[in-house]
Amino acid sequence: MKEYLDSDRVNYLVWRYLLEGNYRETAAKFQKEWHAEPHLSQIAWNSVGSAIAVAIDHEGKTSVQVRGTDGSQLGKFDVTESPVIKLRWNPTDTALLGIAPENGGALISVFQPLTSTTLTYFLPDHDIDNWPLDAAWTSEATILLCGGQVLVSLRCTDTAIVVDKKIETQPDDNFSQVQFDTRSNLAATASASGVLDLWNEAGERHAISAHSGAITALQWQPVPKDAHVPDDERLIASGGDDCAILIWNARKPDQKAKCFLTMDSPIVRLAFTPDGAFIAGATAGRILIWKVGDTAIPRASWSRTPHLGWLSPKTTTESEDEDEHCLGWDCDGRRLAYGANSRLAVINFRR
Repeated sequence: MKEYLDSDRVNYLVWRYLLEGNYRETAAKFQKEWHAEPHLSQIAWNSVGSAIAVAIDHEGKTSVQVRGTDGSQLGKFDVTESPVIKLRWNPTDTALLGIAPENGGALISVFQPLTSTTLTYFLPDHDIDNWPLDAAWTSEATILLCGGQVLVSLRCTDTAIVVDKKIETQPDDNFSQVQFDTRSNLAATASASGVLDLWNEAGERHAISAHSGAITALQWQPVPKDAHVPDDERLIASGGDDCAILIWNARKPDQKAKCFLTMDSPIVRLAFTPDGAFIAGATAGRILIWKVGDTAIPRASWSRTPHLGWLSPKTTTESEDEDEHCLGWDCDGRRLAYGANSRLAVINFRR
């Protein structure tokens, strides 16, 4: 059973992240609210960093708030049950998707901050504790939803969320993650069995036996707009419980992985730099950074300090057991943020 983020583990991470990003006014306003001890389950920046969405449980009520960089509230919508397990902005930052439990099933909500309207879709009889859902926007108004044996395309109309296309799956499918690539119009799904599936617009799939255990991380390589990339190459990276990171060419899925990288324990997160030139892999205790296309030797390594708090002045009584990790680059690909529960490290990287 998945244990979701609690306020003790998230508040300090988010506050530090806001400060590191120089969003001091937003950090101050969130910190003032956090003194009332709300429970934060998810956060999501929009694509240009002008707004952040935060799912909050407070005094028995659950809501998603959208805040500007000055801390001002740009929108808010209420959720019946907690926790919110996913928040996803659409490609134009005009709509925000949220997933939460509802009456023994799952409720998919799409909130439009500019008009303060909310559209919903109910998925009955789906236990998101045992089969967590993930979603990816495939256009401004269409969503690919997956989790367990569920894989369905949804479309937002002016008044509702409707099924756009049901995609044929197999009885032994166990989807855990989905990522969509706008350059190739391919969707990638990861499974608990280690299979990486690539789906085209017609719903046809190509299965890759990527890992010997569950796939824990999945990301398409970012490509700058002015970059020259061969037409027959589109890279996607996967990391797994088998301590391996593999980089695949989704245009040629029948070929073996272009890169095979290993670490000393299971992979918890992957992160390409924004220009796609480097990739970082994280375990619970270490980070390695490789240059894509030249992966013989890692370009950088970082290991955690052995004591509580990583030299942070914040006191904590949390256990050493960890269930949540995060990893992300700044816009220049020169600083890497790594979080584990309530601990945060910001790592400088010299290219």
